[in-house]
Amino acid sequence: MAALNLESALQAFKILLTIGAGTGLIFLLRKSWWRINAYTEITGMIASFTIALYFEFFHERPGFTPLETHHQLLASIGITTIACVAITLVTQPTD
Repeated sequence: MAALNLESALQAFKILLTIGAGTGLIFLLRKSWWRINAYTEITGMIASFTIALYFEFFHERPGFTPLETHHQLLASIGITTIACVAITLVTQPTD
């Protein structure tokens, strides 16, 4: 559905970049924090995908000022990290 609303390849690239920025920290933390589990990774993927779609298609509709790409990436990293750490602490760690 989102692919039908894309106007250029640049939009698709920005969405993929935002998704990657959001999930990148989780992939790095997986190597050093024993509490990271499948729920953490699934939450990271869903959160970063949702945030990427929000910034690309919905952020400006209510009249918000457009954000620069680097601000979108920082917001994606921050929100995804908060969501993932919360889910990690709430769920059981794996063996």
